[in-house]
Amino acid sequence: MDYEILGFIKANKHRHRILEMLFSGFASQKEIAHKLRVPEPIVGKTLKELLKKELVENSRIGEKDGYKATEKGKSVLRSIGK
Repeated sequence: MDYEILGFIKANKHRHRILEMLFSGFASQKEIAHKLRVPEPIVGKTLKELLKKELVENSRIGEKDGYKATEKGKSVLRSIGK
């Protein structure tokens, strides 16, 4: 396991919570903000960080754009103990 990535996730509660939410599903930025009660600009910034590390990916289901955890992101969460 890449300890740098583990530290990156553990260092910020929003990264961990968002990745956890996307572990088992798909959600838009707005849905994430609403469900986790985090301001949407913070969610957007955090998603960009997670995208850059390839822990989440942009996705589209029908007409809806959103995000989901990648296999790399899921592996990191399993290592943390989700």
